[in-house]
Amino acid sequence: MVGHLRSLGYRDDALLDSGVATRTRDGRLIDRFRDRLVMPIRDPEGLIVGFTARANPDVADARTPKYLNTPETAAFHKRELLHGWSPTAAARLAAGARAVFVEGPLDVAAVASLHRDDLVPLAPCGTALTDAQLDLIRRAGGDLARAIFLFDADTSGPRATVRAWERLTPTEAHTARGAVMVGAKDPGELIQTGRGEDLDAALRHAGHLTHDVIDHFVGTTPTDTPEKAVALARRLGDALTRLPDDPETDVYLAGALTGRLDPQTVYDILANLRSPIGADTIVVTDDGDPTSSTRRVVDPAVRDWLERQAILISDRLDALVADIEGDTPPAWARSLYRPPADARTLAVWRARVRDVAAYRDRYAITGTDPLGPVPPHDVGAQTYAYETAKTALKKLIPTQPPPAPTAEQADQLDTLRRRLELARVQAVRATEESPQPEMTTPDPHMPGIPKPGM
Repeated sequence: MVGHLRSLGYRDDALLDSGVATRTRDGRLIDRFRDRLVMPIRDPEGLIVGFTARANPDVADARTPKYLNTPETAAFHKRELLHGWSPTAAARLAAGARAVFVEGPLDVAAVASLHRDDLVPLAPCGTALTDAQLDLIRRAGGDLARAIFLFDADTSGPRATVRAWERLTPTEAHTARGAVMVGAKDPGELIQTGRGEDLDAALRHAGHLTHDVIDHFVGTTPTDTPEKAVALARRLGDALTRLPDDPETDVYLAGALTGRLDPQTVYDILANLRSPIGADTIVVTDDGDPTSSTRRVVDPAVRDWLERQAILISDRLDALVADIEGDTPPAWARSLYRPPADARTLAVWRARVRDVAAYRDRYAITGTDPLGPVPPHDVGAQTYAYETAKTALKKLIPTQPPPAPTAEQADQLDTLRRRLELARVQAVRATEESPQPEMTTPDPHMPGIPKPGM
């Protein structure tokens, strides 16, 4: 490309500024996208302002970046542009087609290969979905409340889904859809393996995007204690309060937390988060006389602060347990049983370690003694916490062997062993040297001795 553009009269600095060329260490100018599949990226007016290029899988090694984008230039700002954008795409969105957000340009091509006029596949340019990219859809008249999000089925895909959901308006997030692939990492793999019908079905039967967000947090957030489960329910409930009330979503959240929290507890948490706080209520007695009763007022700022502190404390304890569980635990924890391999036993081990770590952290215990000095019995909360940690610690420390004898005790034992051995030898010698009684043949005719043949 460099040679071709030079032949057309373009100067080297123009090739560098446009991002189609780069310099080697020895100063030579070479193609930036050599030996790659190059795909154009257009600005809102439809002009090509940059490229993304996929490495050739037959020649690339592990060190080769899978994708290369045009660097930031005067015309190319990747956070404001989308793969798949064109004047035709904008017109179809304005006419009612649904935006389908995927992760990369080949996924855009995969969805486009379905030839569905009701879908417009789009992808960010190597970044998480941004507000500027969503605004591009809105300005074109697209309805993000009907958008479908289909990110890769790996660890990064659910995180991308959450970030996109957070950037939607409440009305958009309430009805946006999330599609799920089965048996494939991305849409491109479905097309490559001849499963275009599966991709089409995933898009036609997309579920609520909000449900995907709930699944992600429930599946990745530790809830092995009631406190953690409640903190997660409150965190998700607080996020859901920005959306219009939806009983179906409430039921879905309660179902997702089944086994961790009672459904009624989840409903109560949601109701408390949505209810107005501090208002006086009028209670009508049995005789019909209204009496004024004041409900306890909780400052929302104080409540939010307390909830944040609870989450921070929980996260800190998680980090302490993870440190103890690692290959180089702190000195005080080196006498504990190492983490068991069995998942259920490991959960019990972590809960006990958490009790000990919580006590040390709360009361600033230092040194190698796991619990430090015994607190006075009249300290109250610390005494209770100490007993809790002590009970957990007993289950974490292997049974101790008897202490080794001191040097003096060892000498005494050695003397005792020599004396016992000497006494045994003397007893054997005395037995050997004592006269043996003369053995005589008994008379067969003596009374009491039966005669032969009798």
